Amino acid sequence: MGCHRRAERAVAQAAWEGGTAVPCCPCGAPWKPATISFGQALVEADLSRALRAAAAADLFVAAGTSLVVGPVNQMLPIAARAGARTAILTASETPYDAVADLKLAGPVEMMLPALRDRVLAR
Repeated sequence: MGCHRRAERAVAQAAWEGGTAVPCCPCGAPWKPATISFGQALVEADLSRALRAAAAADLFVAAGTSLVVGPVNQMLPIAARAGARTAILTASETPYDAVADLKLAGPVEMMLPALRDRVLAR
């Protein structure tokens, strides 16, 4: 959003379902999903919350990422040091393949069901 206002996803979803092709903020700027593109600054509160969640996780899954871009690439080792089981699901090699408890190599849309099957089989 042009004014950097934040809103719940449900508000944008309701506008979209109501027929608004691109929901807009009252400032007139289109709503943007909470994603970060290269060159954009991370929202510090969101990053802090994500790092705390990684440290508190029982299972940490990195799916569809090369784990080379920071600071997000710090989350898997944070989770592992805190005792979480870790899984990497991606077609490419990552710097953390050797330390992950599980590495499933292939397209993420195929690896997620494979991980689900492994978890449910336990």
